[in-house]
Amino acid sequence: MKRIKLFLIIGIILCALVGITVYLSQLGDTWPNDKSVDTNIFKPYIPNTEIIFSRDGNSSEYILMQNGWGGQEPKHRCMIGKQIDLNLYVKNGKNSPLILGVSGFGVFDTTKYSNQEITVFANGTQIDTWHVSKKEEYTASIPAYLMKDDTLNLRFVIHEPYTPKGDSRKIGMAVQRITLTKKIAGRTRVKIGKWLKNKLASDQEIIISEEPEDKSIL
Repeated sequence: MKRIKLFLIIGIILCALVGITVYLSQLGDTWPNDKSVDTNIFKPYIPNTEIIFSRDGNSSEYILMQNGWGGQEPKHRCMIGKQIDLNLYVKNGKNSPLILGVSGFGVFDTTKYSNQEITVFANGTQIDTWHVSKKEEYTASIPAYLMKDDTLNLRFVIHEPYTPKGDSRKIGMAVQRITLTKKIAGRTRVKIGKWLKNKLASDQEIIISEEPEDKSIL
Protein backbone atom coordinates (compact mmCIF):
# COMPACT_ATOMS: atom_id res chain seq x y z
CA MET A 1 0.00 0.00 0.00
CA LYS A 2 2.89 2.35 0.72
CA ARG A 3 4.15 1.94 -2.84
CA ILE A 4 0.69 2.64 -4.28
CA LYS A 5 0.43 5.83 -2.23
CA LEU A 6 3.92 6.83 -3.32
CA PHE A 7 3.08 6.42 -7.03
CA LEU A 8 -0.16 8.40 -6.59
CA ILE A 9 1.78 11.21 -4.94
CA ILE A 10 4.35 11.16 -7.77
CA GLY A 11 1.53 11.35 -10.34
CA ILE A 12 0.01 14.40 -8.61
CA ILE A 13 3.42 16.08 -8.49
CA LEU A 14 3.98 15.43 -12.21
CA CYS A 15 0.60 17.00 -13.08
CA ALA A 16 1.46 20.03 -10.93
CA LEU A 17 4.85 20.37 -12.63
CA VAL A 18 3.18 20.39 -16.06
CA GLY A 19 0.92 23.25 -14.95
CA ILE A 20 3.81 25.20 -13.45
CA THR A 21 5.88 24.73 -16.62
CA VAL A 22 3.05 26.11 -18.77
CA TYR A 23 2.65 29.11 -16.45
CA LEU A 24 6.38 29.90 -16.31
CA SER A 25 6.68 29.62 -20.09
CA GLN A 26 4.19 32.48 -20.36
CA LEU A 27 6.27 34.73 -18.12
CA GLY A 28 9.60 34.20 -19.78
CA ASP A 29 9.34 36.25 -22.96
CA THR A 30 8.58 39.82 -23.94
CA TRP A 31 4.93 40.21 -24.80
CA PRO A 32 2.88 41.43 -26.59
CA ASN A 33 5.30 41.06 -29.47
CA ASP A 34 3.16 40.75 -32.62
CA LYS A 35 3.07 44.21 -34.18
CA SER A 36 0.39 43.11 -36.66
CA VAL A 37 -2.19 42.77 -33.88
CA ASP A 38 -4.11 45.96 -33.08
CA THR A 39 -4.10 45.97 -29.26
CA ASN A 40 -6.72 48.70 -29.28
CA ILE A 41 -9.13 46.03 -30.55
CA PHE A 42 -7.62 42.78 -29.25
CA LYS A 43 -6.72 43.36 -25.63
CA PRO A 44 -3.57 41.54 -24.41
CA TYR A 45 -4.57 38.68 -22.12
CA ILE A 46 -2.51 36.07 -20.21
CA PRO A 47 -4.36 32.75 -19.70
CA ASN A 48 -5.69 32.15 -16.18
CA THR A 49 -6.07 35.88 -15.57
CA GLU A 50 -9.45 36.69 -14.03
CA ILE A 51 -11.32 39.50 -15.75
CA ILE A 52 -13.35 40.87 -12.87
CA PHE A 53 -16.47 42.91 -13.62
CA SER A 54 -17.13 44.40 -10.18
CA ARG A 55 -16.56 48.10 -9.50
CA ASP A 56 -13.08 47.47 -8.11
CA GLY A 57 -12.23 44.97 -10.87
CA ASN A 58 -10.18 45.13 -14.07
CA SER A 59 -12.81 44.61 -16.78
CA SER A 60 -12.28 48.11 -18.22
CA GLU A 61 -8.82 46.92 -19.37
CA TYR A 62 -10.37 44.26 -21.63
CA ILE A 63 -13.82 45.35 -22.84
CA LEU A 64 -15.02 48.00 -25.26
CA MET A 65 -18.37 49.59 -24.46
CA GLN A 66 -19.29 49.74 -28.15
CA ASN A 67 -19.08 45.94 -28.28
CA GLY A 68 -22.22 45.54 -26.18
CA TRP A 69 -21.02 45.95 -22.62
CA GLY A 70 -23.07 47.94 -20.14
CA GLY A 71 -21.96 50.51 -17.62
CA GLN A 72 -20.23 49.62 -14.38
CA GLU A 73 -22.49 48.37 -11.60
CA PRO A 74 -21.34 47.49 -8.06
CA LYS A 75 -20.83 43.75 -8.62
CA HIS A 76 -21.12 43.18 -12.38
CA ARG A 77 -21.59 44.51 -15.89
CA CYS A 78 -24.52 43.49 -18.07
CA MET A 79 -24.39 42.35 -21.66
CA ILE A 80 -26.47 44.84 -23.66
CA GLY A 81 -28.27 44.06 -26.92
CA LYS A 82 -28.40 40.84 -28.91
CA GLN A 83 -24.71 40.54 -29.77
CA ILE A 84 -21.80 41.12 -27.42
CA ASP A 85 -18.11 40.78 -28.33
CA LEU A 86 -14.94 40.33 -26.33
CA ASN A 87 -11.69 40.47 -28.33
CA LEU A 88 -8.53 39.14 -26.71
CA TYR A 89 -4.91 38.79 -27.78
CA VAL A 90 -4.11 35.56 -25.93
CA LYS A 91 -0.50 34.99 -24.98
CA ASN A 92 0.78 31.79 -26.65
CA GLY A 93 -2.79 31.09 -27.70
CA LYS A 94 -2.02 29.76 -31.18
CA ASN A 95 -3.00 26.08 -31.55
CA SER A 96 -3.90 25.92 -27.85
CA PRO A 97 -7.14 24.35 -26.58
CA LEU A 98 -8.80 26.68 -24.09
CA ILE A 99 -11.64 26.59 -21.60
CA LEU A 100 -13.86 29.65 -21.29
CA GLY A 101 -15.50 30.31 -17.95
CA VAL A 102 -18.08 33.06 -17.45
CA SER A 103 -19.51 33.64 -13.98
CA GLY A 104 -22.79 35.50 -13.64
CA PHE A 105 -26.56 35.18 -13.85
CA GLY A 106 -29.38 35.64 -16.33
CA VAL A 107 -31.57 38.73 -16.55
CA PHE A 108 -34.91 37.71 -18.02
CA ASP A 109 -38.68 37.86 -17.63
CA THR A 110 -39.33 35.19 -15.01
CA THR A 111 -43.05 35.20 -15.82
CA LYS A 112 -42.29 33.86 -19.31
CA TYR A 113 -38.96 32.07 -19.12
CA SER A 114 -36.97 29.89 -16.73
CA ASN A 115 -33.61 30.96 -18.16
CA GLN A 116 -31.88 33.10 -20.72
CA GLU A 117 -30.55 31.37 -23.84
CA ILE A 118 -27.11 32.50 -24.99
CA THR A 119 -25.18 31.07 -27.94
CA VAL A 120 -21.40 31.32 -27.63
CA PHE A 121 -19.02 31.67 -30.58
CA ALA A 122 -15.21 31.57 -30.72
CA ASN A 123 -13.58 33.06 -33.83
CA GLY A 124 -16.85 32.70 -35.75
CA THR A 125 -17.62 29.09 -34.78
CA GLN A 126 -20.38 28.13 -32.37
CA ILE A 127 -18.91 26.34 -29.36
CA ASP A 128 -21.88 26.11 -26.98
CA THR A 129 -25.36 27.24 -26.03
CA TRP A 130 -25.97 28.20 -22.43
CA HIS A 131 -29.25 28.40 -20.57
CA VAL A 132 -28.36 30.97 -17.96
CA SER A 133 -30.44 31.38 -14.84
CA LYS A 134 -28.97 31.39 -11.33
CA LYS A 135 -25.53 32.73 -10.45
CA GLU A 136 -22.85 30.20 -11.36
CA GLU A 137 -19.96 29.61 -13.77
CA TYR A 138 -20.90 28.68 -17.33
CA THR A 139 -18.16 27.02 -19.36
CA ALA A 140 -17.33 26.16 -22.96
CA SER A 141 -14.37 24.44 -24.63
CA ILE A 142 -12.47 26.19 -27.42
CA PRO A 143 -10.73 23.59 -29.65
CA ALA A 144 -7.12 24.20 -30.63
CA TYR A 145 -7.97 24.34 -34.37
CA LEU A 146 -9.98 27.54 -33.80
CA MET A 147 -6.87 29.29 -32.47
CA LYS A 148 -5.11 29.85 -35.79
CA ASP A 149 -3.12 32.64 -34.17
CA ASP A 150 -3.11 34.42 -30.81
CA THR A 151 -6.27 36.45 -31.45
CA LEU A 152 -9.65 35.38 -30.10
CA ASN A 153 -13.06 36.86 -30.77
CA LEU A 154 -15.67 35.71 -28.27
CA ARG A 155 -19.23 36.46 -29.30
CA PHE A 156 -22.30 36.04 -27.11
CA VAL A 157 -25.67 36.07 -28.88
CA ILE A 158 -28.64 36.72 -26.57
CA HIS A 159 -31.82 35.13 -27.90
CA GLU A 160 -34.27 37.20 -25.84
CA PRO A 161 -32.73 40.35 -24.31
CA TYR A 162 -34.88 41.66 -21.47
CA THR A 163 -36.04 45.22 -20.89
CA PRO A 164 -37.12 45.68 -17.25
CA LYS A 165 -39.89 48.13 -16.42
CA GLY A 166 -38.56 51.67 -16.34
CA ASP A 167 -35.38 50.69 -18.22
CA SER A 168 -34.71 51.29 -21.91
CA ARG A 169 -31.83 48.82 -22.17
CA LYS A 170 -32.10 45.35 -23.72
CA ILE A 171 -30.24 43.32 -21.13
CA GLY A 172 -28.53 39.97 -21.37
CA MET A 173 -26.41 38.15 -18.84
CA ALA A 174 -25.03 39.98 -15.79
CA VAL A 175 -21.32 39.07 -15.84
CA GLN A 176 -19.16 38.97 -12.73
CA ARG A 177 -15.95 37.42 -14.06
CA ILE A 178 -14.45 35.77 -17.14
CA THR A 179 -11.44 33.46 -17.34
CA LEU A 180 -9.64 31.57 -20.08
CA THR A 181 -7.55 28.59 -19.03
CA LYS A 182 -5.33 26.36 -21.12
CA LYS A 183 -6.10 22.67 -21.18
CA ILE A 184 -3.20 20.44 -20.20
CA ALA A 185 -2.09 18.66 -23.36
CA GLY A 186 -4.11 15.50 -23.82
CA ARG A 187 -1.02 13.45 -24.69
CA THR A 188 0.65 14.52 -21.46
CA ARG A 189 -2.37 13.41 -19.42
CA VAL A 190 -2.47 10.09 -21.29
CA LYS A 191 1.23 9.47 -20.70
CA ILE A 192 0.91 10.21 -16.99
CA GLY A 193 -2.19 8.01 -16.78
CA LYS A 194 -0.48 5.09 -18.53
CA TRP A 195 2.63 5.48 -16.37
CA LEU A 196 0.56 5.38 -13.19
CA LYS A 197 -1.49 2.43 -14.43
CA ASN A 198 1.65 0.44 -15.30
CA LYS A 199 3.33 1.31 -12.02
CA LEU A 200 0.27 0.35 -9.98
CA ALA A 201 -0.08 -2.92 -11.91
CA SER A 202 3.60 -3.84 -11.42
CA ASP A 203 3.38 -2.88 -7.76
CA GLN A 204 0.37 -5.13 -7.34
CA GLU A 205 2.31 -8.02 -8.93
CA ILE A 206 5.18 -7.43 -6.51
CA ILE A 207 2.79 -7.49 -3.56
CA ILE A 208 1.28 -10.79 -4.75
CA SER A 209 4.68 -12.35 -5.44
CA GLU A 210 5.94 -11.32 -2.01
CA GLU A 211 3.01 -12.88 -0.14
CA PRO A 212 4.37 -15.59 2.21
CA GLU A 213 3.53 -19.17 1.48
CA ASP A 214 0.89 -20.78 3.61
CA LYS A 215 2.91 -22.63 6.25
CA SER A 216 -0.06 -23.88 8.21
CA ILE A 217 0.12 -27.52 9.29
CA LEU A 218 -2.45 -29.62 7.43
